[in-house]
Amino acid sequence: MKYFSVFWVIAFIVTGVSYAAEPALQALIVDGQNNHNWKGTTPILKTYLEETGLFEVEVATTGKDTSKFQPAFSKYDVIVLNYNGADWPEKTQQDFVEYVKGGGGVVVFHAANNSFPKWKEYNEIIGVGGWGGRNEKDGPYLRYRDGSVVRDTTPGRGGSHGKQHEYVVETIEPTHPVTRGLPKKWLHVADELYDRLRGPAKNVTVLTVAYSDKSTGGTGENEPVLMTIDYGNGRVFHTVMGDNVKQMDCLGFAVTLQRGTEWAATGEVTQEVPKTMPNEEQTLRKSEVEPTPPEASNTSATKADVDLLDRQLFFGNPQIAGGQLSPDGKFISFMKPYQGIMNVWVKEFAEPFEEARPLTNSQRPLYGYTWTEDGKYILYVKDSGGDENMNLFAVDPTAGPEAGKDTPVSRNLTPMKEVTAQIMHASQNNPDLLWVGLNDRDKAWHDLYRLEISTGTLTKVFENTDRITGYEFDWDDNLRLLSRTDVAGNTTLLRKDGEELVPIYETTVEEDARVSGWDATNENFYLITNQGDLDLLTLFKMNPKTKVMELLESDPDQRVDFGGLMLDRNTRKLISTSYTEDQTRHYWRNPTWEANYEFLCDRFPGREIAFQSSTSNYEKSLIAVTGDKYASEAWYFDAKSRELIHQYTPRPELKEVEASLAAMTPIRYPSSDGLEIPAYLSVPVGKEAKDLPVVVLVHGGPKGPRDNWGYSALVQFLANRGYAVLQPNFRASGGYGKKFLNAGDLQWGKLMQDDVTWGVKYLIEKGIADKDRVAIMGGSYGGYATLAGLAFTPDVYACGVDIVGPSNIFTLLDSIPAYWESGRAFLYGMVGDPATEDGKKRIREASPLFSADKISKPLLIIQGANDPRVKQAEADQIAIALRDRGHEVSYLLADDEGHGFRKPVNQMAMFAEIEQFLAEQIGGRYQKEMPVDVAERLEQLRVDVSTVEYEPPAEEE
Repeated sequence: MKYFSVFWVIAFIVTGVSYAAEPALQALIVDGQNNHNWKGTTPILKTYLEETGLFEVEVATTGKDTSKFQPAFSKYDVIVLNYNGADWPEKTQQDFVEYVKGGGGVVVFHAANNSFPKWKEYNEIIGVGGWGGRNEKDGPYLRYRDGSVVRDTTPGRGGSHGKQHEYVVETIEPTHPVTRGLPKKWLHVADELYDRLRGPAKNVTVLTVAYSDKSTGGTGENEPVLMTIDYGNGRVFHTVMGDNVKQMDCLGFAVTLQRGTEWAATGEVTQEVPKTMPNEEQTLRKSEVEPTPPEASNTSATKADVDLLDRQLFFGNPQIAGGQLSPDGKFISFMKPYQGIMNVWVKEFAEPFEEARPLTNSQRPLYGYTWTEDGKYILYVKDSGGDENMNLFAVDPTAGPEAGKDTPVSRNLTPMKEVTAQIMHASQNNPDLLWVGLNDRDKAWHDLYRLEISTGTLTKVFENTDRITGYEFDWDDNLRLLSRTDVAGNTTLLRKDGEELVPIYETTVEEDARVSGWDATNENFYLITNQGDLDLLTLFKMNPKTKVMELLESDPDQRVDFGGLMLDRNTRKLISTSYTEDQTRHYWRNPTWEANYEFLCDRFPGREIAFQSSTSNYEKSLIAVTGDKYASEAWYFDAKSRELIHQYTPRPELKEVEASLAAMTPIRYPSSDGLEIPAYLSVPVGKEAKDLPVVVLVHGGPKGPRDNWGYSALVQFLANRGYAVLQPNFRASGGYGKKFLNAGDLQWGKLMQDDVTWGVKYLIEKGIADKDRVAIMGGSYGGYATLAGLAFTPDVYACGVDIVGPSNIFTLLDSIPAYWESGRAFLYGMVGDPATEDGKKRIREASPLFSADKISKPLLIIQGANDPRVKQAEADQIAIALRDRGHEVSYLLADDEGHGFRKPVNQMAMFAEIEQFLAEQIGGRYQKEMPVDVAERLEQLRVDVSTVEYEPPAEEE
């Protein structure tokens, strides 16, 4: 028997819950396989049941091999299913069915309704289920319409859910023992709302429902949330709530689970409904009402402080990453450390990864690689020390190692210094041909060359003397379109007629238009544009000769810009389109691709699926499976047989601690002028979202990029250190329409900064943030926002971390790379024209350097000495300004980095410094120990600020 301290007993009495003196009911939780963090949720289930005083709870864990799984079900009054995995042995299935028929109780918890889609009796026991290929053949949907539960036989898949959100649970059977005394309506914490559940639906009583709002990705129907099912003499309680630990921290969920489990075990409910319950307007976390019993505190998912994870898990080299299939599927290439740096490796597909061979021996991380269309070469690009002067290399994946080395010869196809090579087009018809842009003649503009890969022969085919910024080829390798940008930033799309360039489409500097391939006839191209009255980027098809445009598609929800399209390289037909709001939505034009995608979504619920590499015929693919709180995985997928074979997990050690990873939740808040700002909030696991230290993480760009939902090593690192992390998509972030994008023009340090500041105010008003423990941090523009936040709103932040951020916009504009010349007007549109008096005034006001006297909080500066975009001068200037005023400033400078740190030892040193700095300033945790090489490198990176010097240009303002 379990004993509670007096404190716990008093706490339970206060909430109005009665407890039996001796637990008389035996409960068994079944887990061991589940894609919903059973290691974290099982302890919560056990705690919730045991704290009633009614249950003694045991746990049966299947393990990976279920062939010997055979618990004695008959010993228990109720079986709680926290399982979604491989089939049980036939004998175990028979025992379970007989147990339920004979009067045993069952609780179906959340993803357990995904299990065993082919087991007829199990589907009758759970009533309705989802995923696993379920469809209309398995039975109807259950929907609540016009006051009645109806059986909807509409064809369609079984099981889906939109994004996590708070939803209202409505009781429609108030006299049932489980729901008797509950509020008519109450608000559940942000959770997945399962919908489209379908099955035999025999002897089902729907107790509560919730509206699956289309705005969240739902069905527009009232869907079942709590159900009971009669099967033989057995009683089944089915709850769809509780995606993970955080979602289980809801008083409504806990109370209904406790009551439903007692009813399943006995047919009665003796527990009283707590006097304090959530209502229709406000949810109520269980942890806010009654303390978590001590028995739950020894699990990493629920204790106040989860394990401090080694920073190596987040920022060390992955074991394997970036996998690609060769075009014929015989080989798989990938990135793997070689002499401590991520390089390209290759192996035959059937070989184990341990037998792979290194292909490259770069001493600096590569920017990317790809196979040629015929699989004869792997191409990759790299620069020198982060200077972003890119050369293009080729290596034969079948070649043996060079004499005295482990890797074959790599050929530099563009062996030029201070040149940035750009791949413009790769031929499918002759895979030995590439078209590349080279700024060897004029640093500001790229001429077009044809490159023969096998020989390295470069032939100039177009000399760029007319501000050409883009080259577009059709399916047959014909150069059909070019883009030209004038000094005002306006862009003209040009049709190539022989040697003549004919204007066909124009956009201003505040508009966007881009070509995204050609249709199957090779006569029309896909144009994505927001020209004129259009706010959202929209997909058109355009004939370059007639200039006739056909509207194809824009966001069906009218929320975000057109995202992208996928074309079949063989049929040349459109496969799908996509849009990214809080998460990515796909709209399929090809039913085979759609069916395979839905199959994969069913296999990996709650994750995002990306086809990262495919064979030439698309029959075999590597898919990336990702999620906000999950270690990413790579799987081989056969499109015909639907065979799935796990290939690798880039960070397998991270997989083992997923229970310690935080969910990334979309939020919205108003800025100073009322503009709605979309953002993401991540709260540390095991922490109540109350009075937390906060790190505001501002993305770079600023105009065009945005933060997205998914796994972020930096976000998880900060959350694990105890910080709530706010990621605002401030005005000028991309994807939310032209008005939102251009609303950031001339607003550096003003409304753009307000969008960040008002996010902090929102968290303080909600009680989430401790107003005295808020840090701001970011890279590039995020570094600027850090400096601006400390300078322009000095009372908001306790400290800042500036990573390659500009401090003086005058010197930033003076030092932009030559090949950015076409974007100069675009930059002036954002910050002001330094050639005008009004522009000079705006730039001075927006530059944190000129308000350095207002900075009073500690600052950590991080800079790469070879940065071609935000030069070292930006860091030196602000460091000197603060030093000379006696303000606290720390400075890390890497002599072998550019715009951000890429070398592993530099990254590890940087984040070791960041976490200690934040811990000292706003009170989070930090990992004190570090490898010797990291500690040594950190000392080398540290700059004695008293020695920093800067000589301003003579013409500087």
